[in-house]
Amino acid sequence: MTDLLHYSGQAIERAGEKRRDDGWISGQLGSAAARIVPIWQGKSLLAGDGAAYLAASEAWHLLEGAPSEPIFLGIDELGPLFALDLSHLSEVSAANL
Repeated sequence: MTDLLHYSGQAIERAGEKRRDDGWISGQLGSAAARIVPIWQGKSLLAGDGAAYLAASEAWHLLEGAPSEPIFLGIDELGPLFALDLSHLSEVSAANL
């Protein structure tokens, strides 16, 4: 049977023992390898090249303007991974990310 949840098969270390450590989470978000999965109205946004995330270093303008904090998803082989709700953006603005 195939996974019904797309991300359930991903190899992400959830780092459960560190999730409540705000300093550690901030450090992960500031990491050069950190990535953001943009979520708009409950949908994951995909880039034109099929990438499901943005480099956090290139998305600071989104982090600063977001009404909610990014959510730490975990760490995979590329580094820390966060989700960010961008539902406050217009559809056109979200599509142009």
